[in-house]
Amino acid sequence: MPTLIEVDYRERSSLLFSKLRACPDLDVRVGALSGGDYIVAREIAVERKTAADFASSVIDARVFRQAQRLTATRLRPLVLVEGEPDPRLQGFPGVGPELARRLLQRFGSIERVIEADEEELCTVAVNGVGAPYETDSAKIRRRDSQMDVEGLKQKLDYDDLQDTPDDGLRYEIIDGALYVTPSPRPRHQRISKRLQRQLEAYFEGRDLGEVFNAPVDVILDWHDVVVPDLVVVTLPAQVTERAIEGSPTLLVEVLSPSTASRDRKVKCQRYAEKGVQHYWIVDAAHRSLECYRLGKTTYKHLFTAKGSTQVEHPDFPGLTLDLSALWR
Repeated sequence: MPTLIEVDYRERSSLLFSKLRACPDLDVRVGALSGGDYIVAREIAVERKTAADFASSVIDARVFRQAQRLTATRLRPLVLVEGEPDPRLQGFPGVGPELARRLLQRFGSIERVIEADEEELCTVAVNGVGAPYETDSAKIRRRDSQMDVEGLKQKLDYDDLQDTPDDGLRYEIIDGALYVTPSPRPRHQRISKRLQRQLEAYFEGRDLGEVFNAPVDVILDWHDVVVPDLVVVTLPAQVTERAIEGSPTLLVEVLSPSTASRDRKVKCQRYAEKGVQHYWIVDAAHRSLECYRLGKTTYKHLFTAKGSTQVEHPDFPGLTLDLSALWR
């Protein structure tokens, strides 16, 4: 009878995973593990680390949280430390030996990989650095729903985000699925900052609420933790020490090439399901602002303002938005 090996989905790019899959005596199953990277025969919980990541996880204390997760599985814990040829590259999420080799072939140096933008990086692999994980996550969720294997989580949650590296990328969980995107570009940040100033003048100037800019976690529920570009909170109790908890009054997303589809579809649907009353989408490419209001279960389109117009929002008396200030 083949030995069962349960593998956390984030290990799919590792060389070890490839070798395990090639072994005919092993029954390898992929899912979201609550502790460790591998579970062997439901007896041993294995955490795999490169030497560089192990060192950095000791410095930032991740290794201790991960050790707690290993012991919580009530299995025999094992930490496997590997020496890798390019540990700095493989410190990026989703970068194993094969993808590290292809990145170096494509860009020529580690420095050039770090400087590359999301479009360039995503040409190397469908799920390379900066590419969203929604396709594979959807497949994993469907596979997990058919499993009844002890130790496998069907959805990721807020606790899982505590183990993500501090590498400048945005990590979000939407309906239990992980999404990873690069830091935004300067123009994106300029537009976000200029809209933030207008919202602050209205909400904070009139003592109606507080405006936050990314990166700040918004915990809609345990399986939905997002990092919108702008957040307007009108209930002070929602602002806690660790995050904004609950559904804010307004969430704003400024579209980027790598996130436009997700912002318009996945996030729009999920924000509505979680009761976010207002959702705005800023499209810099088309110089437009789309405003939506929550209906019974979905968002209703209020208006789309374009170009250099000024528009007053019907639900916030006195809030006049100057679009020309966003694009200048």
